Amino acid sequence: MEQGITMNRGITIGLDVSDRFTEAYAIDGEGKWIESFRVPTTCEGLATGLSRYAGARVVLEVGAHSPWMSRQLKEEGFEVIVANPRRVRLIAESDSKNDRFDAEHLARLGRLDPALLSPIVHRGEGAQRDRVRLLARDGLVRARTQLINQVRGFAKSLGSRLPSSSAEAFAKRMRAARSADLFPGFETMLRVIEQLTLEIRKMDREIEGLCKERYEETAVLRQISGVGPTRRLMELHLSRLP
Repeated sequence: MEQGITMNRGITIGLDVSDRFTEAYAIDGEGKWIESFRVPTTCEGLATGLSRYAGARVVLEVGAHSPWMSRQLKEEGFEVIVANPRRVRLIAESDSKNDRFDAEHLARLGRLDPALLSPIVHRGEGAQRDRVRLLARDGLVRARTQLINQVRGFAKSLGSRLPSSSAEAFAKRMRAARSADLFPGFETMLRVIEQLTLEIRKMDREIEGLCKERYEETAVLRQISGVGPTRRLMELHLSRLP
């Protein structure tokens, strides 16, 4: 393996990543084309497709797949550059827009001077999972808000105006104020809203635990009135690198 890694030093591979397949373009230390190939955008596909180039420099842009791809490639011995897309405008503005062309330009830019790409460093997997937890909670909150708005809209269309209520108390308050047959699906929607509220509360407790155990620096933001643990942790993550 060490011999293979040594032999591949000086080789640069540009990757144009899409959800199903990734186009690769390999060049040597002098910029001469070696080969172009396509691999499935999966852990196994990436490992198998690039195995013969262990130790080479690999260049890809920031995207949905770049966090796990960059981690895997580094673990496999590659030198990885994750390019800032704002510094690769020549790809987006090119008249010859295609996957192979994009991969080639990433490879050539990465070979010449990686600093031109303003490389970024992704968070570790643990931090990424914590951020996903925050985004998942946000999705549940938005889903609950949408359902509450629909319940109010359906009731209004049938001539009923529902009383004001907080999102957390909405289901209980509506049951007390209106009959279960206010409109078809009324009780079903209230049950879903209720379940979403329970899940949101559970995630809030988990996030509070994260703030205390892993992100003690969020305590500084507690001095700001109205800023809860979820907001503190979200602002902390958004203030860091991708």
